[in-house]
Parts: sequence; C-alpha cells; structure tokens
Amino acid sequence: YKFHIGFPALSRVQVGLNMPNNLYNYYHITTKAWKRNTKGNNIIDFNAKEELLNFGFRFAESNYLWFNTSLNIDAPFNIKGGLFDFLINGNADKEGKTQKFLDKSAVNANAYLEFAVGYNREINSRISFGVKAKYLLGLAHLHSKNAYAALTSHEDFDKLSLDYNADMYYGGVLPLSDTMVDNMDKEKIMNILSTSSHGVAVDLGFRYRINKWVEVEASLLDLGFIHLNNAQNLKINPTHVDFEGVDLTTAEKRDNWTQVFEDMADTMKNSVENVTPQTIPAFNKMLITKLNIGAYLWLSKNDRFGFTFSGRMYGGKFIPAGSISYHRNVGRFFDFTVGNTFKSKSLLNPGLGLNLKLGVFNLYALVDYTNHIFYVDKLKNVNVVVGINFVSGRFNHIKGKKIANTAPSYSVNF
Repeated sequence: YKFHIGFPALSRVQVGLNMPNNLYNYYHITTKAWKRNTKGNNIIDFNAKEELLNFGFRFAESNYLWFNTSLNIDAPFNIKGGLFDFLINGNADKEGKTQKFLDKSAVNANAYLEFAVGYNREINSRISFGVKAKYLLGLAHLHSKNAYAALTSHEDFDKLSLDYNADMYYGGVLPLSDTMVDNMDKEKIMNILSTSSHGVAVDLGFRYRINKWVEVEASLLDLGFIHLNNAQNLKINPTHVDFEGVDLTTAEKRDNWTQVFEDMADTMKNSVENVTPQTIPAFNKMLITKLNIGAYLWLSKNDRFGFTFSGRMYGGKFIPAGSISYHRNVGRFFDFTVGNTFKSKSLLNPGLGLNLKLGVFNLYALVDYTNHIFYVDKLKNVNVVVGINFVSGRFNHIKGKKIANTAPSYSVNF
C-alpha cells in the first residue's frame, strides 16, 4: 500500500483464550453429571491486544514505514489437575494421597503499553524483510518463581492437610502506585512514569518468493524484556494447615458450616498477612516471545494454500501450534480464508476470516483456533480479531513483478 491509517482503538482488536481442557471434560450439561477425567497440567493462556493508533506510508517505492501504539496483555496460568479432581471428586478414594493444586511457575502475566516504529524493505520482487523496534511501558506484572499448593488426605480420613508456599514477584504502575486513586496532577503522573517499569523489544520478519507458485516466511515477535523498577517480592514460607472435620452433632445450622470455612480461610489469610512484601533491586523480565514459520502455495492469482507452524516461548516452556488454510480473493470487494489449527492437543479448531473492501475502508474479522463455537462447554481455544483501516494504493506482486496501480485497490490476507 502507499499508505494506511488505522481507526483509533478499532484498527485491530484481538482477544485469545487457549486451554487444554474444557467444561465438557468435567461436566455433562445434558445429564448434569460430573466426570472424573481430570488432567495433570492445565495451562490456561489469555492474551489481548488493543491497537490505539496505527498508520504507515510507502516511500521510494520499496520502503514502508509505520507506527503503532497498543495495549497488550499476556497472562498464562498453570493449574494442576489435582484442584479440579478435588473439587469434582472430593477425596473419597485418596487415603494417604496428595492432590497438587499449584506447582512451580503457576502464573506469568504482563500488561504493558507498546510504542513502536516499523520498517519494511522490498529488496526485489522475491525478497523482503521487516523490523519493528518497540518501547514498552509496564502497567502490571505478576509471575511466580515457585508456587506450591497441595491437599493431603490422612489415613483413616481423620483430617485434611493443606500445604502451600509461594515466591511471587509483582510490579508495574498499577499495583505499586497508591496515588493512582488520588487526585492526579502533572507532578504525580511524571513521578509514576519515571519510577515505573520500562522495556524494549523487537519484531523481525522475512519473506522469500521461491517462484510464482511458492512463498515462505518467518517471524520472531516480542523478543525483548521489561525492566521492573520497584518490584515487590512476596515469599510465603511453607505453611501447614490441618482441617479435622466438623462435629455433625453441633453443625445443625448453615451458619455453623459457614463458620467452619471462614475459620479455615482466616488461618490461611493470617499466614499470608504475617509476610511483608520486600522491595527488591530492579531486574529484567523476558516477554512471551512468538515464533512463526509459514509457507504458501499459490494456485492462481486469487487462490492460495497456507501452512504455518507457530509457538509461544516463556519460562522454559514452548507451546506449539500448527495450521493449514485456504485463501480466496472474490472480485475487488471481498476475500475470505478458511482453515484449521492444531493446538493444545486438539486436532479440530476451524477458523474463518472475512475481509470487506468498501471503497477506502477495509473491514476485517477473524475467528480462529475455534472448536465447537456453538457449544461453549466443549470450547478449548478461541482467537478473535476485528479491525477497520483506511487504505489506498496497492503494489501488485502476484506475477513476480512490481506494478504500481494508480487506481486504489485493497486486500488483506490472513
């Protein structure tokens, strides 16, 4: 394109939720029966992106420069299957056994503002590359270096023991600044920004057109870190809480039962209140980095197949996914994509992308990673993207030649 301008707060809005299990794994909504097939690790991954400002322009034909500002949230949680097992099945067959609720890295969440400038260079009709440099303002951060929680059923079921400990780190503007709720003035705002968390990151991309039929590409996104100032470290030392049951002869009223659980909650709360968060020296926390490798097979100038391998990397983990897709241009005003993604041990996650070219307005929507979209209880993965852009002037690369189109034409490929 010669230039594009994204509608403020609407040029790209994305929300994703991925998890290995769904409600159907635990509960049958038709028979209203609970199931007993709980799993070991349950990595629940929530991410969101709200693009606040986005615009760019072409210069000297082969160069494209663009800018964007966005709000980003990445929040994966790792919950052990023992929690679901206990809530659903209780501990009737767990004599002398331990059910883990949390283990090691239970949470790794970041929320930050991104200010970026990107540059794309078309070396020739076959090769192009791109780089985007980003400054990050950390809003909120929470991660656990080590977290543990488990429930043990003693022999003869005479009592339950809850053991837990945590080594948590949190920081950023939002959780650390009590003045955020006060009447803000310029001096307070500047003080918050100067002592908040800052970071840098880079996106890298490369594309190569092997011939008129085949094209390959690769990208590495969010390679960087946030430097956490005034971060807090909360260490909960190993804590042991015993629950020896309820005397049924005295627990005749509901209030008695309520009091039992309140007493247990107070015991846990007091163990945390006795621990004071410590301000620690600033340190760097790596972002969740994304890897994408793709190949495209062009059947004609209007038809292509896509094959993609992708993954998210954080905390020593690599969460992979793969997809296949078919893209079709239908005239000058409409194109669509259909495909399927393989993710979270789920083979069927169909996706659909639609793009409308209404004059200089480009409207697009994409629903991806979605299995059983009409059955919420069977939903494991969903990724939704919508956006509106103003675009003008496209260069045609379909036939391997760069031809400037004087009349505006529009296309977005997913």
